[in-house]
Amino acid sequence: MSIRWKARRRKLPGALAVMAGLLVASGAQAADQSSDKSDPAAPGVSTPDRPNAPTPLGIYGVNQPKQGVFSLSINPGYFALSGSLIGTQSMSPVQAVTDPSVKTTFGPIVGKPVQVRNVPATVNIGFVGFGLTYGLTKDFAVTVASAYLDKNQDVNVYKGMSGSTLLGQSDAGTQGISDTALVGLYRLYHDSMNQINVFFGFFLPTGSTTENEGGFNNSGKYGTKRAVYTLQLGTGTVDALPGITYSGVLGKWSWGLAFRGRYALDTNAQGYRWGAYSEFDGWGGYTWLPGLSTTLRVMGQVIGHIDGYDPQILGYGPCSNPLWFGGDFVDILPGLSISGRYFDMPAATASVAFDVPVYQNLNGLHTARNYGVLTGLKFKF
Repeated sequence: MSIRWKARRRKLPGALAVMAGLLVASGAQAADQSSDKSDPAAPGVSTPDRPNAPTPLGIYGVNQPKQGVFSLSINPGYFALSGSLIGTQSMSPVQAVTDPSVKTTFGPIVGKPVQVRNVPATVNIGFVGFGLTYGLTKDFAVTVASAYLDKNQDVNVYKGMSGSTLLGQSDAGTQGISDTALVGLYRLYHDSMNQINVFFGFFLPTGSTTENEGGFNNSGKYGTKRAVYTLQLGTGTVDALPGITYSGVLGKWSWGLAFRGRYALDTNAQGYRWGAYSEFDGWGGYTWLPGLSTTLRVMGQVIGHIDGYDPQILGYGPCSNPLWFGGDFVDILPGLSISGRYFDMPAATASVAFDVPVYQNLNGLHTARNYGVLTGLKFKF
């Protein structure tokens, strides 16, 4: 007999998508994800020696509002994960629960290896990021940003301590506010073609790390316990957020390079910290018409595993093992940006991008990235 457990989850209004939890940088992205290549008559569009270049959705720290002007960004998005990898090798659920070399050391007794019994089938993460940027001077702006997250995962649960008998599928989800970013952005250099910006800030732990989930275990027993790391809404730590961007523009062509990181400054109250997050980006763009541009972004990420563990997050699955998080990733993101001038809203910009993973090397057994969709609306006033 197969068991199906559906946790009761709050539904978000409208067409809000549901998205996954690795997005340690999602709050900061909300502030400056779209092109500032708006109508020259639009309020708040800066006019430095070098024109603002189209910027891929998801890149923070390239363009900024001019002094005394606010920029509001709203960024809904969705990420889907499915299937499992161990390193770069694909692994089926049956392989994961029968291979004697795939054992977790964060079962009921920490340090004692036990066979994996729970394997995520799908993980879905939806979010709405929102950020507000204000130009304090012509070269310095400040940003506050956060996001509302809606996470869900379906987990295949296998019977007993060994074997491949599927007991059923358990579904659990969490929703709420993520961590909040406070960032300062400074334009270090610019000329008629090139621009270099630096930024530094902090993530504040406004997202919960004590969410609960309901479901059943490998004995078929139902209950409620602390949700796995994947489903928590924040890190529980104050995290440093440094970064630097270079961008260039020549006629209709644009390009850029960027780096940003997120690094925990302490261990949280539950006894762990998320691993170091480092992101490297390169992109090129082309403006087809004034206010209409396309970009192609290549994103590389290096993410460390979780240090320490929460004694209330123990179990027979990969999402309960803090060492099986992170890895090395390369994604390609084609994007489109259009000015609101075409819709009688010259102070607005709309953007969309698609996230296509091309390389994943995971730390241990974990759910693989599938695809993502990012959207953005930016308003200047």
